[in-house]
Amino acid sequence: MMCNILAKQGAHSYDDCVAYLNTQRQVCMYNSADQVERINTEFMKLGVRGVTLLAATGDGGSHFSFGPFSLFNSIGRALNKISCDYNFPTFPAESPYVLAVGGIQWSQGPQSPVAWTASGGGFSWRFACPDYQKDIVQKYLSSTQLPPKTSFNASNRAYPDVSALATGVPIVMDGMETETGGTSASAPAFAGIISLINDRRLNAQLPPLGFVNYRLYKVASDHPGEAFYDVKQGSSSCSSSGYCCSTGFAGTPGWDPVTGLGSPLWNGLIKYLGSD
Repeated sequence: MMCNILAKQGAHSYDDCVAYLNTQRQVCMYNSADQVERINTEFMKLGVRGVTLLAATGDGGSHFSFGPFSLFNSIGRALNKISCDYNFPTFPAESPYVLAVGGIQWSQGPQSPVAWTASGGGFSWRFACPDYQKDIVQKYLSSTQLPPKTSFNASNRAYPDVSALATGVPIVMDGMETETGGTSASAPAFAGIISLINDRRLNAQLPPLGFVNYRLYKVASDHPGEAFYDVKQGSSSCSSSGYCCSTGFAGTPGWDPVTGLGSPLWNGLIKYLGSD
């Protein structure tokens, strides 16, 4: 899509754009339709086998994967403008067959989460909105100020689904304690929570959660405030590099395309997902 838009503007060809993108770190945003279809087929197979797939939503808000393209390259400058004019989702986070994880940071501790400034989120251009999120996404769309209607597809799959801590996450690297962040940290953190719940389930002779999206959205709808901290503030306009576009999706009470359903509350999640 991005290269089609650039080519229509006339300054650069589609092939030159594709060649340039293949040299960039904007990963998992420009896969071909055949690639995406094949990958999604494998995602569905894994879900049927009881595997829960999680994907980081990226560190570029709703416009980039990480940050802007080079300002010293004419194609890069043109793509930066196009990126800011539209919502460009990351794959596989936009897939309806994965649990997409955004990022939060703590304001005054874990009980006061706010959106991480570069949490990836938005709307897919190619996947229809799945049934499990239609009602909650429609509520968001009808209750807040949105970017221009031409910049995203409001009828399609929205993400993230959930979020977790994306700053100051402690890790050990080469035997040394350090910190990391981004949605590459929040996604495995939430995966750890899913693993702990599965451990409880397996010890109770229950099957693993597998594709869990349906249950998470139902829990959030039926038991608001019990399984997720509601993150009510934030924006998807900026990337982790500090580069900001003029528009983005806003964080609001309830689900939003910045932090999803919110950050995890263990007691509620284990209560409603630890048994059938």
